[in-house]
Amino acid sequence: MAGLGHYEDGLAASEEAVTIRREWAAKWPDAHKDDLEKSVKIRALLKSFGGEPAPLPET
Repeated sequence: MAGLGHYEDGLAASEEAVTIRREWAAKWPDAHKDDLEKSVKIRALLKSFGGEPAPLPET
């Protein structure tokens, strides 16, 4: 969403994902720890751009 110009929506969705996955990881750490880590990294990436779209990686 953030890459399409909907930064606030993308950030809200990533915050929700972190909250849910944090709860799951607390209950079932072996199954959800990696997913929580990915969600936290995505949220941090979105916050680091502060509303600016992320540059596309060069291929």
